[in-house]
Parts: sequence; structure tokens; C-alpha cells
Amino acid sequence: MSAGEPAPSSPPAQGASGASDSSAAARLATAERHVEQLSRQLALAQSFGRIAIVERDLRTGDGHWSAQAYRLYGFDPSGGPPRFEDVAARMHPQDRDRVVASFRLASASAGRHETHFRVVHPGGEIRYLHSLSEARNGADGAPQFMTTVLIDDTDEVLRQQAAGRENAQLATTLEMTGLSVWR
Repeated sequence: MSAGEPAPSSPPAQGASGASDSSAAARLATAERHVEQLSRQLALAQSFGRIAIVERDLRTGDGHWSAQAYRLYGFDPSGGPPRFEDVAARMHPQDRDRVVASFRLASASAGRHETHFRVVHPGGEIRYLHSLSEARNGADGAPQFMTTVLIDDTDEVLRQQAAGRENAQLATTLEMTGLSVWR
């Protein structure tokens, strides 16, 4: 080859699996687009205000809370994910022991768990939450990670409570007036 002549083209570099680097790059780009799409979808679902995600390493207590999780529990996100003890302190006193025992049971083995409970914000507001959790084992085969989806059922619970009060008032009114209702 003389000076000024282009070097002969070489075949694409091959990876250990035999796929070309350009093919691997294309798969990586596709995977990244898929992750971005899923992230947008999750953010949209959470932005509607009823769904939150909490992830926690059961051994270290480290974790990640979505912005909505902080709102549902009434914590300031600038403080980072709260300790479990602080989360338990926000649970309604009538629910706390049951939910803490339930969490400890769910943390003891891999699997899914579900519970309903109330959270009391510092200002006294009560939120009704539905918790769906999945504990997963670490490399040693023992439970290490838990992901929880929180669903805010507050509006529905308050609607049901209001309907129950209205039905009770109607029943009392009918009883007092001696009227009967045909069905």
C-alpha cells in the first residue's frame, strides 16, 4: 500500500457471541428505548396520584421511593427514603401492630403479600393505602429485596363511608316515619 491509498476495509469486529459490534449496539439502543418507554409509562401512572413504588434492601434498609410514595406517607423527599420505624410511626395506631407483623412475615421469605392500612400525616390527614409487595431472595437464597406498589384508596373509601352514612340515615328516616319501601 502506498502513501495516500486508503487502507483496505476490515470486517466488523466480532464479539464473543459472534455478533458484530454494530448489531450489539443496535440491540443496546433498542433496550435503552424500551427502558425509556417503560419509565415514561410508570411516571405517567404515578402522576395520576394513586400509585407509588417503594423498593428496599431488607438487610441494609437502603431503598428508593417514588415521589408519590413520599406524598402518600406525608414525608419530605429531601430527607431521602425514611427508615421503616419512621414509616411505621405514620401508620394509624389501630393498624400499626398488624401491618408491622405482616411486613415482618412478608420479609421472612420470598413471595407476594398484600395488606390494607391507614397512614396519618403530621397534619392529621388520613390516607387509606392498599399495599402489594414482593420479596425476592438475594444471591445467598435468603430474602433481601422488597418492591412495594402502593395504591391510594382514600377517595373510594371515603365515598363508601359516605354512602353507608346516607343509607343509615335513610333507614332511620323510614323507620321513624313507618314507611316501607317495596323492592
